[in-house]
Amino acid sequence: MSMSIDIITPEQYITVIRSSGWRVILASAPWCQACKSVKPKLPSLNAPTYVIDVEAVEEFADAEHVTKLPTIFVYKDGHPKLKHEGADLTAVASLVNGP
Repeated sequence: MSMSIDIITPEQYITVIRSSGWRVILASAPWCQACKSVKPKLPSLNAPTYVIDVEAVEEFADAEHVTKLPTIFVYKDGHPKLKHEGADLTAVASLVNGP
């Protein structure tokens, strides 16, 4: 899988989550050490991955009720499937990579 793509506007976020197939979005911040440990692991997922800086796109954090970092959102065909708080990708990988 390729590198993660940065989301820099709320409009990009809407476009991403409305796309077909799996989409994984990491809510992150530059100061978050746990986020930095998760980011290099994202390419191991069988889905396009995106990173959104909650400080740069504050509307996202408010709209999605992000209270802890990292928070990982998983969408499939425009529908939310998982909101996971923390750096452990086990649940995310099980969902998008399958058994």
